[in-house]
Formats: sequence, C-alpha cells, structure tokens
Amino acid sequence: MCSNWKVSKCCCFDLKAGSLIIAQMDLSLESAGLIITLVKILLSGHKFTFYIGVGIVLTCLTIIACLYLKKGIAEDNPRYFESWIISRAIVLIIAVIFLGIILFHLVVSSPEDYAPYSTHHLVFGLIILSTIFVFHLYTWIVVRSYKAQLIEAISIV
Repeated sequence: MCSNWKVSKCCCFDLKAGSLIIAQMDLSLESAGLIITLVKILLSGHKFTFYIGVGIVLTCLTIIACLYLKKGIAEDNPRYFESWIISRAIVLIIAVIFLGIILFHLVVSSPEDYAPYSTHHLVFGLIILSTIFVFHLYTWIVVRSYKAQLIEAISIV
C-alpha cells in the first residue's frame, strides 16, 4: 500500500538535501526536548515517574535513529534509514490513535462527559495533532522516497 507513496523533491530541495534537513531538524528538536525535560525535572524537584522514564528512553532511541539516518545519508547507505523510518511509523500510529480518541470524544460524548475540557480545547487539539501528523507523514514519505532512490541507484550499478 505505502510502496507507491513517493515524492521526487522535498519542497525546493532534492531528496538527499531534504532528508538531511529532516534528520538534522528532528535531531535538534529531540535533543532540545530531552535537555528541557531533564532540566525541568532537576529544577522542579518532581518525582521521576515511570512515564517520564519511558519518554526519556524513547527520546534517546529517536536521537540514535536520527544519528543513523544522518550517517546513512552521508554514506548513501539505505540500510541506516530503517531505524528512523520505523520510529517515525510508530509516531504516526500513535498520532492516529490520539486523533481517533479526540474524534471519538467530539462525536460520541456529550459535553458533560469531558467537563474539564471544552469543545474548543478538543477541536484545537485535533487541529494541532492533525497538523503534526501531516508533517510527520510528509517527512516519512520524503525519507522513504530517498531510500528507494538510493536502492534503485545501487541496483542499477
């Protein structure tokens, strides 16, 4: 199904430059998020919960996947792309689940059921999450397209 989802350019750049920009942007944002989270925990004195630990581990794994992606782009080696593509696919699946939950609450539940949240909050969350989903989907397609382009070039040689 997804094998036909390919692009030939990333905005104004070729796929290699676009993939490198995506890898660097992802690496920068994940690293900044990790640093902010750790500083916030240290300064606020919050307890280190299981959920925070899981989040930190997943962020570290994403950072490693970004580093592998950058290495794969630098060496034109598509094998290094897999960890990033899989981690991004997991993010997309989680986003679809959250979108479904928000839509379910908006369509099925009455306003009294989600009293702490107004309809405006849920709609705003739906818009933000949808935007993030589309952005992640596009970056995933760009990197997969570049990987396919590399594999095709290698098989021709």
